[in-house]
Amino acid sequence: MKKILAFFAIALLLLDGCVTSPKGTPTQPIVNKFGNPESPQKALVIGNANYQYRQLVNPTNDANDVAGVLEEMGFYVLVATNINLKDMKKLIASFNKTLTGSDVALFYFSGHGAGLETDGKNADGKNYLFPTDNKNIGGDLNVSNRAIRTDMILKAMKNGNRDGVNILILDACRDEKPPYEGSSRTRARGMIKTSSVNGTVQAYATAFGKIASDNPKEDNGLYTKYLLKTLRIAKVKPIGIEQILIKVSQLVSKASNGMQNPDHDYAVDGGKLCLGFKDCREAIQ
Repeated sequence: MKKILAFFAIALLLLDGCVTSPKGTPTQPIVNKFGNPESPQKALVIGNANYQYRQLVNPTNDANDVAGVLEEMGFYVLVATNINLKDMKKLIASFNKTLTGSDVALFYFSGHGAGLETDGKNADGKNYLFPTDNKNIGGDLNVSNRAIRTDMILKAMKNGNRDGVNILILDACRDEKPPYEGSSRTRARGMIKTSSVNGTVQAYATAFGKIASDNPKEDNGLYTKYLLKTLRIAKVKPIGIEQILIKVSQLVSKASNGMQNPDHDYAVDGGKLCLGFKDCREAIQ
């Protein structure tokens, strides 16, 4: 089984949180480590809520809750909340150095995210994750220097974990306004569909260009709420990662009365992969 898993690399990436927080001030970044560093399953979980521009409600809860479930599933987890661009880059680079020889590398992000489509003027057709220092970006042309591209995260993870699986899950904020100060756009366009990378799973909280609910009356974003619910089931029985994503999509669509319809792209050959279980391929047909 170890040999089979060696053909994959999972990067789990969640972006969540769309509602500006009505209270609170920026807090200091917090980084914690949980689980066994020798685990073949490793995760980096980031939740940014206390932004300089348009603070969010749920990302800190989302990140801590997801980290807790992943630790229970046998992952070695690095979890960080409310980090700026400099620290975010350092943390991602540090995480990637731990991935050699891993079966699964998982990256989760909850916070502001945006996709900028190629239009010949202001954008380059990429998805970006925003650190907490998102004030005074000064326009769409500056985003590439002030945020982190999701395709570059996947590329770096692939370089660190050449034999593993990369899952990219984007629970992106589809706020009515761009998640950074200085944009020429009057409305946010959400995340955009990008080219799949072999050996990865990419999942999105809603259809491209649509709005995802932050679910502000509860402790987690709508997508994250049902991701957590499904992961808690998966930690006690071998459910394939694609089956997890399909189930989450069904639950979110039902809960939102069809207003939010998650999407995913499964580009992994060789059968099913279960988080936390070595025998998933034999157990799930």
